[in-house]
Amino acid sequence: MKKLIILLFAVVFVAGIVNVGIAATPNEIKAYINTLESKLNVAIRAKDKKRQATLKQMIADQKVRLQAAEMAPPIAVPPPPPPARVASAPSAGLFGWGLNTDINVGYLMNKSILFGRANIVLPDPLGLGPIVGLSADSVKYKLGLGGFSGNDNADVKFQGVPIYLDGVINLPEDLLGGIKSYLSGGINYLVYRTGKTSGSIGGQIAFGIAGNIGLGSDTCLELGYSILRTGDKAVARSSKGLTISVGQAITL
Repeated sequence: MKKLIILLFAVVFVAGIVNVGIAATPNEIKAYINTLESKLNVAIRAKDKKRQATLKQMIADQKVRLQAAEMAPPIAVPPPPPPARVASAPSAGLFGWGLNTDINVGYLMNKSILFGRANIVLPDPLGLGPIVGLSADSVKYKLGLGGFSGNDNADVKFQGVPIYLDGVINLPEDLLGGIKSYLSGGINYLVYRTGKTSGSIGGQIAFGIAGNIGLGSDTCLELGYSILRTGDKAVARSSKGLTISVGQAITL
C-alpha cells in the first residue's frame, strides 16, 4: 500500500512537471504556483523539511517564469485576409456568340452622300502590335458591308453597296491624355451600284476617338477621307471627299 501511494505521488509530481513545461500564459503559471503553495502548506504541517525546500525552489522558479511571461509582448494575431473577389465572367454578347462587331453611319461631304456600314471586327493573327512597340491587341481588322446614297462628283444620282476591308491601329491612350484613339485605312469595292453593275476598287482612311458613353461598349467619332469608284469605262463615276461618321461597338 505504501509503495502504491509513493507511485501515485511520483505520477502526480511528473504530471506537474509536464504541466509546467507546457504552461505558456501567465494565468496558467499562476494556477500552478497556487498548486505548489498548497503542497508547501501540507509539507509544512507534516514538518517535511526536504519537501519544503524543494517546493519553495519550484515556487521561486515559477515566479521568475511568471514575471518573464507578464513582461513578454502579446503575440500579434494577423487579421484575416479579405475575401477573394470573384471576377465576373465576361459578357458573351447579345446572342451569346462573343462576336465583336460595330456599325457606322456618316456623311461624305463633297456631294452630300449618306452612308452606313456594318463590320465584323477580327483580331490580328500576325501579332503586329509588339513589332511597332504597341500592345498585343492594338491591331485589328474590319470586314464590312455597307450602303450609300447621294450624288457623284458630276452631281448625278449615285447609289451602291460596297464591301470594306480595313486595318485598325489603336494608338496609346496617353497620346491624347487618356482618350482612346485609332487610325484606320483600307479598301472598298462596289458589288452593286446605280446601273446594276459592279464597281472598282476605292479606299478610305480615318482618324477616330472612342469611349464608353453609357451604352455598354465604346462609341466612336471618326473624321476621314473616302473614295467610291465605279467600273464603268464609258462614263467613269466616282465620289470622293472628307467624311465624318459615328459608330457603336456591339458584341453579338
